[in-house]
Amino acid sequence: MSHQQGKVTWPGERDTVLGLFEYNGTVDVAMTAIHPSAGVLWQHWRTDGNRRECTCGEPPTPVRLIADYGGGVEWDSEACLVCGAITGTLSPYMEASK
Repeated sequence: MSHQQGKVTWPGERDTVLGLFEYNGTVDVAMTAIHPSAGVLWQHWRTDGNRRECTCGEPPTPVRLIADYGGGVEWDSEACLVCGAITGTLSPYMEASK
């Protein structure tokens, strides 16, 4: 399976899940939509419903993205929690684009 369910957490707080995202392990990239539950995530699995942009203009929130794909990956990023969108670094292997 090349895709994995990932979780969005606060940096340093792995157990506080803010939402879920789809991680594409084939290209090691997080899809940008943040979903409130596994059920909603699976409704959009491998569809454009897992792509979302921030449209509200609020400042981004620092988050930690975690996926159990392979041996497990996690990295710091940013998200708009109002819009439910990952807005920062989408891959654990990319440097932050700042």
